[in-house]
Amino acid sequence: LCVTTHEDWICTGSASGHIHCFDRRRGKVLHCWKGHAKPVEYLKVISRHRLLSAGGDKTAVLWDMNKTPPQKISSIYNIPGKEYAMNVTSHQFRYDGLVSIPGDNDLLLCAAAGRKAVFMPMPQEDQPESQQPMHVLASRTVMSDSEGNRMPSSGKLDISSIALLPCRQSGMALDESDEES
Repeated sequence: LCVTTHEDWICTGSASGHIHCFDRRRGKVLHCWKGHAKPVEYLKVISRHRLLSAGGDKTAVLWDMNKTPPQKISSIYNIPGKEYAMNVTSHQFRYDGLVSIPGDNDLLLCAAAGRKAVFMPMPQEDQPESQQPMHVLASRTVMSDSEGNRMPSSGKLDISSIALLPCRQSGMALDESDEES
């Protein structure tokens, strides 16, 4: 079970793949729909009218909560993870001149498992009703060691959690006196 809240509603995800949305003040069910073929592993309110879900079916879906039932805006499929072992997070950014900073424009989906990870923008554009929602194949990255070599599938790397931390400035310093001749 996973839960996310908005000032007007609360959404829960279930092992059956259903998503339930309740009116926060009255406790009434606003929506109930089959969001995923396998358990819902992740839910996050993106805005008043947008909800992001990810399921054990290895799919992340952005939902339009203005529609009844909520409609798929876009999805990314084949994200890494296993049922009941999904490591997913998302972050919103806006471009501010030189860097991207937390904001409400771009939505980045982050998912990782084992030695594979996905860091992709989640399409947020509404499609005309006559068109199908955007369905994008996840572009997986295989993690590398400190020397840039891809981790072999037999490697010991097993990502168990993922987070994107803010980094406003970064720098690297090298003390040449530590180098050997």
